[in-house]
Amino acid sequence: MQTWFIGLRLDLKRHKRRLVTIPPSVESNLRFWGSPENGRRGAPLGQVISYITVFTDASVTGWGGTCIE
Repeated sequence: MQTWFIGLRLDLKRHKRRLVTIPPSVESNLRFWGSPENGRRGAPLGQVISYITVFTDASVTGWGGTCIE
């Protein structure tokens, strides 16, 4: 979805009211991530043996993260 959106080359300030057509390949992803059931679904991670702080960030231009041990 992110790759498709970046490919539109929209300026978020100038095109903030622009309507876009969602292609079928992206529509299925939106349906999955928009489903409340998928947001509540989890996966067991196992027994906790230590804690590590991780910070992440995502934007229209990429993503990043920092791990502090």
